[in-house]
Amino acid sequence: LIGNETIKGIPYPVDYEIRIFDTIVDTSSTFLGAEPVPMTFTVWNVTENRQVEVIYLDWENNSVIGRLDEIFILEKDSEGQPYLTWRIFFSGAEGATSPVAGDLFLLRILKPFTSDDVLEFIPVLTSVSDGDLLPGVFKLYQNYPNPFNPTTVIRYQISEISHVTLKVYNLLGQEVTTLVNEEMNPGSYEVTWDASGVASGIYFYRLVAGNFVETKKLVFIR
Repeated sequence: LIGNETIKGIPYPVDYEIRIFDTIVDTSSTFLGAEPVPMTFTVWNVTENRQVEVIYLDWENNSVIGRLDEIFILEKDSEGQPYLTWRIFFSGAEGATSPVAGDLFLLRILKPFTSDDVLEFIPVLTSVSDGDLLPGVFKLYQNYPNPFNPTTVIRYQISEISHVTLKVYNLLGQEVTTLVNEEMNPGSYEVTWDASGVASGIYFYRLVAGNFVETKKLVFIR
């Protein structure tokens, strides 16, 4: 959503890389009325070996890619007019480390995509035994994406066998839905909430596991 105008993407079959710098190297596009934003990164069309324009939504207003920031990649049609191809949303746990100068992100197209596809990139743990992967504490993570429309993912971890409930409430404290209600073994889990049937607005989700209780806020925007 840029200004009052909703924009939808068109798949573009190329690979891209995002390279991080320690100084301002570019300013985002003003396509569809978006405000130009200083950027400490460039987006490069690797397949065709050229830089591309982007719309950059800098939610922390610091010119550095961080959690919840968004990048909309633009390409040009046969008449040289820009159009939206891909949207990249950066998520992660609160306190996650932001990219630093020298970091390089590669978006590689491995199959024909459609505009309805959502790609999720998850860090891979290496040199860790299965026994070391069991969580040592209970934890509820911030949902992602947030704000969202209409689905979002909620991650949590359980450190001991417990009866677990995960429920969503509205601003009045009324229960909206129960996402989890079962006995669970130690481990890391995630659940997707589809909010298609509720009104847009602010909601809260609460994890209860044994004596552990934690609540976080999420925002649904249509």
